[in-house]
Amino acid sequence: MYRHTWTKNTLALHHLNAVLQALQAIDINTCLLKGAALLTTHYQDVGLRFMSDIDLLVPKNKALSAMRLLEQLGWRPEEKISANVLHPNSLRCDGYKFKIEVYRSSWAHFKSLISHLHWRAV
Repeated sequence: MYRHTWTKNTLALHHLNAVLQALQAIDINTCLLKGAALLTTHYQDVGLRFMSDIDLLVPKNKALSAMRLLEQLGWRPEEKISANVLHPNSLRCDGYKFKIEVYRSSWAHFKSLISHLHWRAV
């Protein structure tokens, strides 16, 4: 079980890095949520925490641009893209054993959340 989790998480984080760099290149700020955030900040071994998806928070006004970029990178929505702020959009990419869930928030809320998360982590 440990080796499976370590391998899956290592591959997920590798592919996540490419996604985050692409989003940053078009000026879309992101915040990792839940498991990916914990795995990259609090766990010293990526095999210790199971992750079935990667949760990303993006500013609401850039969510459609983020979704389009992910589609260009080969990620496909599991369902019709929703504008509902409380419902994330799930995307899968052929060959990957995880999905990305994109949450969106207003910029003011996004900045407040990042600031809060930063100070809580410190």
